[in-house]
Formats: sequence, C-alpha cells, structure tokens
Amino acid sequence: SSMNLPPDKVKILCQYDNEKKWELVCDQERFQVKNPPSAYLLKLKMYLDMGGVSRKFKRRVQESTQVLRELEISLRTNHI
Repeated sequence: SSMNLPPDKVKILCQYDNEKKWELVCDQERFQVKNPPSAYLLKLKMYLDMGGVSRKFKRRVQESTQVLRELEISLRTNHI
C-alpha cells in the first residue's frame, strides 16, 4: 500500500520516529475504501432494476441513499 506522498512529504516522514510512522500507517488503513466506485454503481443499478412501489420502498430509498454516500466517499478517496 502506498500513501502517495510528494517528495517533500516523504522527506518529512523519514524524520519521524517509528511510533509516529506506525500511527500514520494505522490511520491510513482506517480510511481506506472498502469497495471501488463500480461496486456502488452496481448496487444502485440493482435498486433501479427493482422498480415499482412496494411496502419496502422506504427502506430501499434509505439503503440507496447510504450507497450514494459510500459512492461519494469512494470517488473522493480512490484514484480514478
């Protein structure tokens, strides 16, 4: 895994002690995206394919809203 740092930031990072570096690695892993944007697009397509109004409509809207939030995060954090 790479932190995609510019050379000046790499130089600063090299000056940190191992404990500080480990904290940064843990923070980086915590914010890594679980799924690529395409996974969220497939989920949204499934919601569209379901179509129609049913008793579960409100729940599907809430779930699709959550998928859109996750897609937004994925698009901001993944390299496209």
